Amino acid sequence: MTSDPVFLVSLGAGLFIILFLFTLFGLSGGTCSSAVGGSECRPCLSHGITALRNVKQEVLDAINELQSPTGTTNIPQGLGWAWRVLTPGAPFTEADPNPPGDRQQAIVLLTDGENYGGSGDGYKGVFGVGSAAQSDMDNRLTELATNIKASGVVIYTIQFANSGSAMQTLLKSVATGPDSPYYHYAPDGTALQQVFQEVANHLSELRISK
Repeated sequence: MTSDPVFLVSLGAGLFIILFLFTLFGLSGGTCSSAVGGSECRPCLSHGITALRNVKQEVLDAINELQSPTGTTNIPQGLGWAWRVLTPGAPFTEADPNPPGDRQQAIVLLTDGENYGGSGDGYKGVFGVGSAAQSDMDNRLTELATNIKASGVVIYTIQFANSGSAMQTLLKSVATGPDSPYYHYAPDGTALQQVFQEVANHLSELRISK
C-alpha cells in the first residue's frame, strides 16, 4: 500500500493513536504481475501504526520517528485503520470493550491530498490508477465515514494546505458536522496548531458533558 499525506490521530478514553500510512503493508522489493500496472509490491516502511497509548511521551516519540511520505493518497484506507484500532479485537487489542463509565471515541483525520489510486495500495488498483480512481475512492470514504459515525465514533476532519473546493465538500461530509468544531481548514502549520487545540478543547467538553 502507498498512502501519501494521510496523517491521522485518533483519541478515545485518554488513549492516543498515531497513524502515518504510506507503504503500510507492502512487501520488500520485487514486483507482482497480478496487480494493475504489474507492480503491487512495495518496500515496507520503518514505522507503521502506533496502537492506542495512554503515555504521552510514547506518542511524541512515535511522531518524532515519522519521516516524509512517498506514494499516493488513500484516505479511506487510513480512516478504516483508525476505526480498527478503536475497535476491540485483532489485529489491535488495546481498546477496552467494557470501559468504566462513559467513553467518547474520536478520530481526527488530516489530509493535504485528494484520493489518488495506486497499483500498489491496499486495493491493488481495483478502483483504477491515478485520478481515474478518485470518484470511487471518495464514495468508499463517505460510506465508511457513515458507518463509523453510526457506531458512535466522532470524526473530525482537517483540510491542510490545500484549498480545493471539492476536497472541502468531501471532508465536510466525512466529518460529524460540516462546520467547526468538526471540520477545519488549516492553510499552514501555525493554523494547524490552533485547529488541534480547538479539537482538543472540544473533546474535553464532550468528556465533561458525559
